[in-house]
Amino acid sequence: MSRARAWAILRAVRFALPYALVGFGLLLAPPAARAEPPPVIVALVLDTSGSLLPTDVETASALASGILRALPLGSEACVFAFADESKLLLERTADAALLEQAISTLRPTGQRTALYDALFDASRHLQGTRAARRAIVLLTDGRDEGSALSVEDGLRLAQEAGIPVFGVGVGKVQEKVLRRVAKLTSGEYVPVGEATGQSLASRILATPVSPPPPPPPSVAPASSPSASTTAPTRPPAEASPRSRVLVPAVLFALAGLIVAGLLLGLRGRREKPGLVPLPPERPTGRPAAPAPRKGKPPSTEDDAPPETVFSRMELGVETVERTVFLREEASLEVTSGSARGRVFPLSSASATSLGRARANDVVIEDEAISGQHLRIRPEEGRFVLHDLGSTNGTKVNDRKVAKHTLQDGDLIRLGDTALRFRLTQAK
Repeated sequence: MSRARAWAILRAVRFALPYALVGFGLLLAPPAARAEPPPVIVALVLDTSGSLLPTDVETASALASGILRALPLGSEACVFAFADESKLLLERTADAALLEQAISTLRPTGQRTALYDALFDASRHLQGTRAARRAIVLLTDGRDEGSALSVEDGLRLAQEAGIPVFGVGVGKVQEKVLRRVAKLTSGEYVPVGEATGQSLASRILATPVSPPPPPPPSVAPASSPSASTTAPTRPPAEASPRSRVLVPAVLFALAGLIVAGLLLGLRGRREKPGLVPLPPERPTGRPAAPAPRKGKPPSTEDDAPPETVFSRMELGVETVERTVFLREEASLEVTSGSARGRVFPLSSASATSLGRARANDVVIEDEAISGQHLRIRPEEGRFVLHDLGSTNGTKVNDRKVAKHTLQDGDLIRLGDTALRFRLTQAK
């Protein structure tokens, strides 16, 4: 063996050795312990809106703290709170003390109650989790004011994921809403006076677990047509940790061997005369000009493009004007009332609330208007008016409405105030 050949083998081995070591290390390493999912995951959803008294919020908080302590060891809980909007206060945790710390600071706040938004957020949060059981505990009076979503949105997510909702009525309860949500998700409704942490945990554990989807039916061989009906089908066995490690380990080892073989092959080809001719050495200085192509005289100009390029560029000069992008802007023009003459723009990204209370986006001083009177929300490129259960109602074009898709020029009357809805084109 020549000296050059020996050096080539040594270099190939040095290059392939790390890959081989990684592969064999994965083969010899002990299988990693598989993380078991928690037995129960609960989303605690607490109402902190201004419609509840401080004592109601304290009662709900104490009840929520006792639920996790009564669940099996290793269970987890997350905390949502909602008033004007839904917020995730605490991610999933098995620490009951940390849960109590997050809940202990809750106080009534805000002017609205985003109940349906909170139900949707909690259902979506639990949808991708793995646990033997999952549940939502909803502690509220059942009233919704100002949610961007409907109750059906959260219900659909909970039903598709098999997550039961346990409603606990606190304060002046609208039981019809909570009973409907609980019944449609295979949960239960319990008044706060009858609920304890232990009883709610027992109800959650008594809820039947949604069965996993059945495995695909096995195809019986042609020689035994009755095998598919007589022999029970078994679900495919899950790959063991050792088998999951075997594939990448073998791939690493093979990669090292292949790279070593390629390096040896390339080195051997270079040592054989006549197979890979080396370019002749040129003297230093100005580089030699490339040889002209056969049958074509060399160009007189450096990198001169063909004539066809110039012929395609000989086009008439065309004036290109800047294109102006137009968008629709919506606004409300007050045509009668104390604010006559004022114009209020409407957002195309979020809802706009109108009423007498200072918390509204558009505040109108009119005693015949409710504190939270109506909301105009952009929906699928249109602006939709929603009456918020106002005392004197809302009229559009002299017709009383609870919900109406606005058109340009519609006249909205609330109390002694009239507003004209306008859509204008803006650059």
